[in-house]
Amino acid sequence: MSLLQSTLYSVADLRRPGALASIGRAFDADPTLRLERIDVRDPIRNRVTSAAEYFAQQERGPATPDWFLFERRRAPHVGGDLSCPSYRIAELGESPHELSLITSQEDEVWCQDPEHFRAFAQLFVRLAGAFDGAYGFATDKVMWRQQRAEMMRGWNLGDPSRTTPGPFTDRYALRDVYWLNYYGPAFIKRWGERLTRLGVRQERTSNGGIVIWATDTPFVYREDVGSFMDYPWKQPFYEALGRDTFVNPQQPPGQYVPTREEHLLHVPRVMEPVAPAESGSQSPSPAPAIEPALERPAPAWLVRTITELRQIGFFAGYADDETAAAELASDCRAEWGHDPEPGEKLVELLLTKFDEARVWWEDTEADVAAGNDAYVSALDGWARISRGAFAPSQIREEWLSEDGPVFVHLRLGDRAVTLMPRYLDDYIDMGLLAQVNELISGSPYRLRMHTAFDQTAFVVAIDDSERHTLEDRGWSFAE
Repeated sequence: MSLLQSTLYSVADLRRPGALASIGRAFDADPTLRLERIDVRDPIRNRVTSAAEYFAQQERGPATPDWFLFERRRAPHVGGDLSCPSYRIAELGESPHELSLITSQEDEVWCQDPEHFRAFAQLFVRLAGAFDGAYGFATDKVMWRQQRAEMMRGWNLGDPSRTTPGPFTDRYALRDVYWLNYYGPAFIKRWGERLTRLGVRQERTSNGGIVIWATDTPFVYREDVGSFMDYPWKQPFYEALGRDTFVNPQQPPGQYVPTREEHLLHVPRVMEPVAPAESGSQSPSPAPAIEPALERPAPAWLVRTITELRQIGFFAGYADDETAAAELASDCRAEWGHDPEPGEKLVELLLTKFDEARVWWEDTEADVAAGNDAYVSALDGWARISRGAFAPSQIREEWLSEDGPVFVHLRLGDRAVTLMPRYLDDYIDMGLLAQVNELISGSPYRLRMHTAFDQTAFVVAIDDSERHTLEDRGWSFAE
C-alpha cells in the first residue's frame, strides 16, 4: 500500500502574529488539497471554509491551542496534525514544532497520478516556507517502513547506531534521503555549494530554505536492495554531504547538522507587518471559494431517526434533517470506522454524542484528586449542556485531605453555593447531579444520566415530556 506522507520540523515562534494564518494560507492555495475540518478534538468535527481564517481566529483568541488536527473527508483524504506549544523564543524546549500529513489508503490510485503527487509536492514546498521549517521530508510511506524495519533489526542485534530516526536523532544527523528533502536556511549556510547539483529538481521556499527532489516520483521502493541506503539515487547526497551526515547519532550534536541555535538565527521573532499596496498596483486575487464537502447520503432509517431526535431538540445547528444525518454518519465513520447500524446497541446515544451542546458523555474514572479540578471540569460540562438552566461561575474545589472530604464552591448569580461530592477514589461521584438538580428546580430541565452500561456517564438536560419520549424510544434513565 503506497501512501504519501510528509513531516516538517520548526523552531520558529508560532505564537507570533500571523504565523498560524500563514500556514493556513499554504493549505488554502490549492482547492484540491484544501482542508475541510480543523479541530483540537479527536474525532475532527469542526468544518472550515478557510484554514487561514480558522487559524487567524485562533491567534486572536485568549489562548491559542497547542495542538491542531486537520483532515479532508473526500479525495484526496489528507489528514494530519500541527503541534505548536506555547513557549516563546527565549524559552524554547528541546522538542521542535511538528507538522505532519499523510494521505489515506483510499487514495492509492489518486496518489499514483503524476499531476496529483506533484500537487502534494507543491503543498509541501508552501508549508515548509510558511512553517519556517528547519528540516523535513516527504516520501512514500513504504520507504519509511523499509528504513524503520532495518533500523529495528540492527538495534535488536545490538548495534547502537541503528536508532530509529526521529526528532531526537535530528540533532545529530539527517534521517536519510527521500523523494522530497527540505533543508532550512541554516543547512544552506552550512553546506552552500554542496547542495547545488543534488537531485533532479530544486525549489527555494519562501523562508529561504530549499526543497530538493531526489527522484521524479515518490514510488521508488525496491525489495531487492540490500539496505535502505543502497538505492543509487541516494548516493550523490551521501557523497556531497558525507555518509556520516545520515542516520548516525553516535556523534556530538551539531557536528554534521546545524544546532538549534543555528536554526534560531534564521527564524523571525516578530512577524513583519504587511505593507499596504502601492497606488495603482494590482491587488492579489481572492482565493476561490471552497466547495462544500460532499458527504455520502445517509440511509433512510438514519434520516428518520435524526428527524425524530431533532424534534426533541437535538442537532439544532443543522440546516435540515438530511444534512444532519449525512454528516453524523461521516462522524461515526471517522470515530469508529463504520457507519451506524439500525438496531445497534445504544445507537441513538452514539449519534447524540456528537451534539456537544446537549450531551456530556465522559469516563467517570477521571483522576479525581486534589489539584486536578475534575469536578470543576465536570460542572463546566454540565453547564454547557444544561440549556441555560445551570450557569455557575467561580467554581473551585476544596480538599480537606487527600481522601476528602471534598467541597465544590461556586456562585449561581449572586448566591454562593457549596456542593459535597463523595470521595470515590479516582471516580467522579455522579450523585452530585441530584444536588445540581435541586439548584435548578425552578427550571423545567433536569440533568438526567442514562442508566449505566459501563464506567462512563451519559448526561443530557431534558424536561419530563422529553424524558417520556426518549424512554418510549428505548432510553433508560437512572433515578
